Amino acid sequence: MVDAVVGAVIMVVATTSLLLAVEVVGNAFTAAGRYPTNDDEQVLLDSLARSLREQGRDSASALQLIDDVEDQIIDQLPRQYKRKDDI
Repeated sequence: MVDAVVGAVIMVVATTSLLLAVEVVGNAFTAAGRYPTNDDEQVLLDSLARSLREQGRDSASALQLIDDVEDQIIDQLPRQYKRKDDI
């Protein structure tokens, strides 16, 4: 009798742990890509623009493309992650 109760408790704990793990993974996938650009990513975008200028590819279209990509990233962020000057 005690074995059955202990087994039932183990099954409940294992099932609850599995469901919790699935929920955490689901939330992680949902939140993926919703964080603001960090300092390293901002430096990368800035260095790309600087590199294009140095190579003589200072066309407005290339630099505008970089700005558009950055704006698209910021537009997709939830409100709490946007820069204060973008709100």
